[in-house]
Amino acid sequence: MDMLSGKQILIPIAALLLLAVFNLIADPSFYKITLDVNSSGNHVLSGYLITILDYGSELAILAIGMTLVTAASGGQDISVGAGIAIAGSVILRVLCGSNSRPDQLQAPIIVAFLVSCVVAMLFGAFNGILVAGFKIQPMVATLILYTAGRSIAAWINNNELPVISDPSFGYFGGFIPGIRPGKPTSEYLSKILNYIIFIGAVGLTIVCIIPYFFNGIFNASVSFGGTSLIIIVSVVLETMKQIESQMLVRNYKGFLND
Repeated sequence: MDMLSGKQILIPIAALLLLAVFNLIADPSFYKITLDVNSSGNHVLSGYLITILDYGSELAILAIGMTLVTAASGGQDISVGAGIAIAGSVILRVLCGSNSRPDQLQAPIIVAFLVSCVVAMLFGAFNGILVAGFKIQPMVATLILYTAGRSIAAWINNNELPVISDPSFGYFGGFIPGIRPGKPTSEYLSKILNYIIFIGAVGLTIVCIIPYFFNGIFNASVSFGGTSLIIIVSVVLETMKQIESQMLVRNYKGFLND
């Protein structure tokens, strides 16, 4: 037991191996990889393993980044989503130039990617200076970018929604299962964002009313601080996002089934 407790990595590795053996016995086709055609007519690899890598790669990158931040600062970075929004806006700005709907790319995609990485690192350095230089608690320090990040992302593209019609751009990055690439994807994302904002506003309203309700009826001293509100809203939104992702995966048969 002492050896296992000293090497905690052995537990998840053993669990992963057991899961792999179970999948092999229960469904040998789980490890099957085929070459299929997607909705755009392009040949892509298909199979359960490819799906897991596709959906898990983004989470793995975020997990590695969050782990490094937690290990270095001893706290949590709550501005990850804002940083992603800024990086994405920078990519679109470089590719579109001054026109939000160009007929062709205004710069190579690799250039846009590198520029977005530099911008994201600058904002990360800003958070790092607040934490390491000014000794501000990490959650409080990253609250600045968490609050202002999405406004900065909108300002970069002049509060417009850039649309890239160049087909080569579709080769880089994935697509939302069940949603056709291009304009339907942008419309779907806009709908989801409006939905999230509405639900978040309703949730904030309810959370703000709860203290008055308890104080007026039960004469109980109930209050929520700013950090509590952020945690409550973040947990609710993340839960909704996970539920919706599972529903999409379940309903999208063409990509998951051979």
